[in-house]
Amino acid sequence: MGSIRQMIAAARPGRSVVGWKLFQADRRALLERFRPKYARTIADHITLAAMVAADTPLPAETTAFVVGHVDDGQGVEAEKVPYKWPDKS
Repeated sequence: MGSIRQMIAAARPGRSVVGWKLFQADRRALLERFRPKYARTIADHITLAAMVAADTPLPAETTAFVVGHVDDGQGVEAEKVPYKWPDKS
C-alpha cells in the first residue's frame, strides 16, 4: 500500500467511511481528558475519509494526537487530529 494520501486519492466514490477504531483504553482516556458536553457520546473512531467505496483499503495502525476541538452547538463534538502523520509505508 502507498501513503495515506495516495490511498485516499485512489479511493473510488461510495457510501463508506474509512479510518481507525479506538482501543477501549484510548477511548476512556480521550473522554477523561475531553469531557463530553452532550449525553449521547460515541467517540470510538477517527475518520480518515468519508463517502468512499466499500473496498477502500484500511489504513495501517498508527499513533494520533488531538490538536483541536469543535462543537456545532447542536449535539456534535469532535476532536481534530492532524492529517499529516508520519507515513510508515
